[in-house]
Amino acid sequence: MTSVQSVQDMENVVLSNTWVCIFFTRSNCAASAADLPRVRRMLNKFSDMVGCIFNIDDEPAAAGRYLVFDTPAVIVYFNGKPVIRQTGGVTPNEIYNALQQMHQQQDLS
Repeated sequence: MTSVQSVQDMENVVLSNTWVCIFFTRSNCAASAADLPRVRRMLNKFSDMVGCIFNIDDEPAAAGRYLVFDTPAVIVYFNGKPVIRQTGGVTPNEIYNALQQMHQQQDLS
């Protein structure tokens, strides 16, 4: 996962890739520190997924733009549209299961 520093950089990543997972955090967020390694491991199972980390403290207006008022939070995008959202605690197993199902549906198309 790579860190992005601005909303513009984040939008460029989302629009340039089919699958993108953005992990939103804040400085000194203990829950984010605990969840990030689990999210990284989960994302490693998807070779077509681009992972990004965005610290809301770097650009506070992003919280309103992405409706992320509690961290940690994850938003997964498919073709530029959000398809999975979890805020205020992340459950990588749920995200993984949803992504597996979406990938299977995509393969059937």
